[in-house]
Amino acid sequence: TRGRAFTKKEEIFALQKERTVQVKETTEAFFQSVRSFRNEFRKKAPFNFEGAPDEAYAMLDDYHERLVTLQAGADQLNALEDLFELDVSRFTEFRDTLKELRLLYKLWDLKSMVSLTYESWEQMLWSEANTDDLQTQNGKLSDFQTKTLAERDPIIKAWGVYKQIEDQIKNMKLTLPLIAQLHSDALRKRHWTRLAEICGVKSLDPEDPSFTLEEVFKLGLHRHGTDVEDVVDTAGKQSKIEKKLSAIEANWASAVIGFAKHKDDSDVMLIRPSEELLEMLENDTMELQTVKGMGKYAEFFQDKVTIWDTNMQEMDEVLKIWGNVTKAWSDLEVIFMES
Repeated sequence: TRGRAFTKKEEIFALQKERTVQVKETTEAFFQSVRSFRNEFRKKAPFNFEGAPDEAYAMLDDYHERLVTLQAGADQLNALEDLFELDVSRFTEFRDTLKELRLLYKLWDLKSMVSLTYESWEQMLWSEANTDDLQTQNGKLSDFQTKTLAERDPIIKAWGVYKQIEDQIKNMKLTLPLIAQLHSDALRKRHWTRLAEICGVKSLDPEDPSFTLEEVFKLGLHRHGTDVEDVVDTAGKQSKIEKKLSAIEANWASAVIGFAKHKDDSDVMLIRPSEELLEMLENDTMELQTVKGMGKYAEFFQDKVTIWDTNMQEMDEVLKIWGNVTKAWSDLEVIFMES
C-alpha cells in the first residue's frame, strides 16, 4: 500500500512537473505573441497616419479588441502560474500599449474636432465671417492641444498625427489675420485679381453673395503671407491716393475764381481770385507731388495724376498771367482813359 502511495505521489509530481514545463513554454510563447503584437502596433498603429479619422478609429478599435483578447490570455496564464506556484509574469507591453492607445484616441478625437470645426467655418459666407471670433476658437483648440495633451504626455510631440494637428492649427492661426486684412474696404477688383495670381487660381469674386471661406481656405494664404500683406498694404495706400484725387476733383468741380468791378461806376470786371482759392491751388499741387512720390502705389493712377498735375500747373500759370494782365490794364487805364 505504501509502495502504491509512493508511486502515486511520483506520478502526481511528474505530472505537476510536466504541467509546470508546459505552463512555462506557453508563457514564453505568449510572451512572443505579445512582443509581436507590440511591434506591429508601434509600426502600423495610426501614429503617423494621414488618412481620415474614421479610418484611424477603425484601426484603433481593432488594436483595442486584440489587446483585450491578449489581456484575457495573460490573466489565464497568471492564474496557472499562481496555481503552480510560479512567478507571476508581468507583461509591461500591455501597459505601454494601452497608454499609447488611449493617447492616440485622444489625439484623433482632437484631429477630428479640428477638422470638423474648420469644415463648419468653410460654409460661412465671406461677408458674414467674424475673424475675431474664429481666432478665439482657434486659440482654444491650440490651448487644448498644447496644455491639455502635450504638457501631460510630451511623448506625443514626436508622433506624426500630433504634428499634423499642430500644422493645421498653426496654419489657421496664420490664415485668419490675413483674412481679417482682406476684409478691408480698400481692396478693389484689381487687388483680388492680383491675389488670385499669387495663389495660383483663375479668379476671386468676394462680391459674389455665395462667396464662402472655403474658397479662401483653398488659397493656402499661410504660404503667401508676405505677398498677401503687400496686396493689402498696396490697397490701403492706393485708397488714400484715390481719396486725395477724388477730393481734388471735388474741389475744382465747385471752385469759383472770383471777379470784382474795376470801379464802382464801371461795368468792367477784373479777376480777383480769393485767398482760399489760391491756398487750395497750392495745397492740391503739393498733394499731387506727394502722390507722385509714392512710387509703385501711384502707378495705377499715373494718367489721372499726370492730367491733374498739368491742370494745376496751367491753372497757376493762367491765374498769374491773367492777374498780371489785369494789373497792367488797370494801371494803363488810369493813364490813357482818364488823363
